Amino acid sequence: MRKVFTFNKGCSIRATVEIKYDTTNEEKKRLSICGTLYAAGLRCGGQCLDEIAQYIDDEKFKTIYRLWKLYHLNDMHPECEHQAELGWLWKAKQEVKLYTFTMTTEAICAQHKLEHDILDAAKVGKPYYTTAEEQTLLSLSYSRKSHEENLPKIVAGYYKLASVELKALGWLSEKEHPNGILCRPCPTCSYKYGTSWLYRPIPDKDEEIILSILKGA
Repeated sequence: MRKVFTFNKGCSIRATVEIKYDTTNEEKKRLSICGTLYAAGLRCGGQCLDEIAQYIDDEKFKTIYRLWKLYHLNDMHPECEHQAELGWLWKAKQEVKLYTFTMTTEAICAQHKLEHDILDAAKVGKPYYTTAEEQTLLSLSYSRKSHEENLPKIVAGYYKLASVELKALGWLSEKEHPNGILCRPCPTCSYKYGTSWLYRPIPDKDEEIILSILKGA
């Protein structure tokens, strides 16, 4: 079932909202809602109902907006019900900074020289006893990421900041960021967040509202 609704505010603002309700699989009915918005200096489409809500004051739209908030793509939940109750969806949207560092030119040259010195010693059968600092230098990778703005002092001097990016916690594991929730197990059922798309049925009362809207009642 599919239907498109048009909402206007004056002559300068026009919004459309498309509702699709797939009942092919009786056990996994799927709701999908998307929209478009045309306003002065603004055009957007897709999951833009938050933007539409800023311009359109219409009771039918408010009903659709509520359904969108609650049930859009109800067969694609990255969280289990327990994680939802714990607010993981809200947490998943929180953005944090990730810092990427790359080795300085001096550090790269020093690392290559040390590697050659060790190889040259080995070629003539001479031992090469590395110091703790040289061992650290040899272990460095060209780039490394951190959730902290500054690297540990032991390696900080070998690196320079290359970039800073914002990333949502829902896309980060605990290895990437201590607050990351991707693949983090639920404390109740042990389901790991984001490892499957989970289905959430729509309550009967709200399904009746969806069908009523689609049938034009």
